[in-house]
Amino acid sequence: MEKSNFQFPVRVYYEDTDAGGVVYHANYLKFMERARSEFLIDKDCSVVRCEQEFNIIFVVRHIDIDFVKPAKLGDDLTVDVQVIKLGKVGMLMKQCVYNAQDLLICSALVKLAAISKSTDGSYSLSPMPEALLKILSSDSSES
Repeated sequence: MEKSNFQFPVRVYYEDTDAGGVVYHANYLKFMERARSEFLIDKDCSVVRCEQEFNIIFVVRHIDIDFVKPAKLGDDLTVDVQVIKLGKVGMLMKQCVYNAQDLLICSALVKLAAISKSTDGSYSLSPMPEALLKILSSDSSES
C-alpha cells in the first residue's frame, strides 16, 4: 500500500491492550485521532488555530474501519494520514496503521465535518473558509 507524506509513530503500551496483550479495538480510534491532530499541527493549522482563527471544529461524522491483523503490546506502529477529498463542509481522510514490518494492521476511511459555534452556543455545519481549504490542500513543506 502506498503511504502518504504524513506518518505518526505510536508505541503500544500495556494500557492500550486487552488481557491477552492485543490492542483493544477502540484504541485504534485514539491512535488515529492523535495522528489527525498531529497532521493539522504539521500543516500549521492546529485544532486550536482552526477554532480561533477560522471558527471551525472538525468532528468525526463517519468511520469505516477494517481490522486486518492485531497489534500487540510493545509494537511500534505508524499511523498514516492522507486527505482523499476536501469538500466545502468537511473532508474525507484515509488512515492506515502499519507495524514495524510495514504490514497493514488496520485501515479506515474517516469523514470529518466542519462545524462552527454560533453566538447562542449551538454548533452547526459550516463551510470552510478558502484560506483553510488552501492550507489543508497544500503539501506540508508549502504551508
